[in-house]
Amino acid sequence: MGHRRKLSTWFAHTAITRLLALAALLSASVAALAETTVKQIDHGINVCPAFDIVQRNILEVTAGADGEEAIPQGATDPVAVEIIFDASGSMAASLDGRRKIDIARQALGAALNRLDQSDALVSIRAYGFDSSVEKSPEASCPNTALVSNFRQRGQQHHSGITNRLEPYGYTPIAASLHAAGVDLSGVRARDRMVILITDGEETCNGDPVAAAAALRARDFAVASYVVGFDLDAEQRAQMLAIASAGGGAYFDASDAASLEAAIDEAVGVTVRKQERVIKKCINDVRGGETVAEATVLGPGLFTVGELLPKQTERFYRIDTSVGQHVVLRGLLQSHRTYPGENGKPFETAYALGAFTIRPYHPDGQPMSIRAARKRNIPGTSFFLEYTDQTGSGIAFSIGDNYDWVAPDPLFAIEIDGETGISEIASTGNIRFTQNAEPDRVLQGELDKKSSDSIGGDDPIDVWRIALPSVSGNAEGWQGVVSVFTETAVSGYRLDITVAGEREGETVALADNPGGSGYLAVAAIEPEQPLDALIVTLKSKELDGAVTEYDLFVVADG
Repeated sequence: MGHRRKLSTWFAHTAITRLLALAALLSASVAALAETTVKQIDHGINVCPAFDIVQRNILEVTAGADGEEAIPQGATDPVAVEIIFDASGSMAASLDGRRKIDIARQALGAALNRLDQSDALVSIRAYGFDSSVEKSPEASCPNTALVSNFRQRGQQHHSGITNRLEPYGYTPIAASLHAAGVDLSGVRARDRMVILITDGEETCNGDPVAAAAALRARDFAVASYVVGFDLDAEQRAQMLAIASAGGGAYFDASDAASLEAAIDEAVGVTVRKQERVIKKCINDVRGGETVAEATVLGPGLFTVGELLPKQTERFYRIDTSVGQHVVLRGLLQSHRTYPGENGKPFETAYALGAFTIRPYHPDGQPMSIRAARKRNIPGTSFFLEYTDQTGSGIAFSIGDNYDWVAPDPLFAIEIDGETGISEIASTGNIRFTQNAEPDRVLQGELDKKSSDSIGGDDPIDVWRIALPSVSGNAEGWQGVVSVFTETAVSGYRLDITVAGEREGETVALADNPGGSGYLAVAAIEPEQPLDALIVTLKSKELDGAVTEYDLFVVADG
């Protein structure tokens, strides 16, 4: 433990020293600057969300609030949702010239109008609005009330009540979550959820994280979704924890437009549950009919694109090197599907779907690894792993011996943690300059701060940093690079990995521990100069949380 602490201190000291030296170095060496480009690689996530997000969206529709049990077949009861509305004193503050509570009312009204298009049962609970009591924790913290009872298509009634609420008191989030569970227990519903809209953390000494976890653990599980409005980093951290403990998701909003979008996304869960609209990921890639004709694939998310009769397989191949680790993940996106009218795929309403991932050697011989198969509701996932010991790669098939396979079983390929990179898009610049000292330290700093957001439907960012030729080393750059990120949300977890690029090929670096979320160090092999660095940032917040971040690079040559 002491060694880790010393190592961490050394990294921090080194990083600070490097960063402080940079301004002076750059000022003294403006004439020597060699401009390079930073490009963010479009990995296709916005077209086809990350595997875990696809799964979560499907389970929102097909499974109960705890995401583990299927909604009973033939269930016709509505989805019940209680919206907890923040009317505490902080909502009286202004944002962009408007009171935050007025912004929230407008956004809530639009969301309620969308809910009116479904059969969902909706109620409104509010806290902090009672101005008849003393503004003190003792008097105001008990102020949480069901101000508008459950009803279908009640937008006009609910909005009329929330429009009369005025911000005043404290923020009893834990007590409101507990009370919402009691409210929801009194209605007949096939699924139950809470949507908390707040601009601040708990101020009444409650434990909202424990309260959300208790709701999820009830006999009728309640999922808790949180919309955070104009929160600071510490407040976001608490809201993230509430959503995570409650089995829901966190949605961040900083202004009127993003608040409306965030609330709309939260109520969209209700609509999808009620209407059973499954958001599928479709990326059809036809496989070969034999192992010899297998379609070669790299990291990414794919669907088979055709209805497969039982005992029919489609083959794919992954080319890997010795020591590379492959993870194949499968996800059911449909109920049982078979040929319907005119041979077109017909998906049943409740029957269980199935498919199998079966591994083969590239020469066509089955591997000793056991095939992975699932037969269950949409949203069910499974996986198969393989480490290449010979450098021959792996082939696999999609199919099933016992049932038809729908055209959309999702399979994801991950190689050494890489989930997929496609074309490049430009987004900024980075400058490197050479130090005049004998060791020719090459230093780098973002001359235009490269910032972006990560999480939600975009959990992976990949940056390409083109490296300049350096005097005395015309073939390219070599040395050590340190990569740092700073996230706007405190405690947000990121993994960083750094690879090299040489003559258009991605190459592993000699040393790349990475993974800390704050620092990755990569050593480049001597006499193996690089044309560029590939920096991959991966969000580990699987609850859909989003954060802005800044990217910093310091390089020693």
